[in-house]
Amino acid sequence: MAVSSLTLTASRVEVDRLSYTYADGHPALAEVSLSLAAGERLAILGGNGAGKSTLLLCLTAVIRYRGSLLVDGIEALRQPKEVRRRVGFVFQNPGEMLFSPNCQEEVAYGPLCQNRAEEEVTTEVERWLRWARLDKKTDQPPFSLSYGEQRRLALAAVLACKPSLLALDEPTAMLDPAARREVITLLLDLPQTLIVSTHDLDFARRVAPRAVVLHHGKLVYDGSTAKLLDSPNLHQWHLG
Repeated sequence: MAVSSLTLTASRVEVDRLSYTYADGHPALAEVSLSLAAGERLAILGGNGAGKSTLLLCLTAVIRYRGSLLVDGIEALRQPKEVRRRVGFVFQNPGEMLFSPNCQEEVAYGPLCQNRAEEEVTTEVERWLRWARLDKKTDQPPFSLSYGEQRRLALAAVLACKPSLLALDEPTAMLDPAARREVITLLLDLPQTLIVSTHDLDFARRVAPRAVVLHHGKLVYDGSTAKLLDSPNLHQWHLG
């Protein structure tokens, strides 16, 4: 189901000298600055421990960073509820997000928490389950689904809340080739601003024209994803 024609908004993001240090003194992010226009698609790349997931968590204001992170001009730490209303975060492991007795209730949970009308919730649930190609499995428990189906269900549950910024942590991890292709096809249909953390260079090339590379918490590349794949520094940045 195409969703590009639906009334969905996209957020702009401005990050200025963003830093975060773990309790043991290890720097996870060091003076990272970047900006995204509304509707832009960005891949965050880097080796293990580079700071990718930490940067995504800063978007939800669950960790107290230093510097500035604005979503639609709103500072995340100052107005976390307003920013979280805009940001849809999908964890690497869908099992960390799924808890309802069946797929229909899973997708309905978020919109109901937003106090939306029952008729609207019903429409949204049908729409996003159909988008995720799970409309034939509405009564099935989430953990009876395949891993790829669980991934799509987690996406549908987040999208039903109408985020204007979608943040995904390793969305192709542990997916077989067919499930990976399905996720790519679905993501390309979305109008929201997209920030995706990934090790998958081919996936990044397919879904995000722009990429940044984090290395030991520092921003070492910001530019074309296609050009990055030809960079002689891939091995040095633990991407080759």
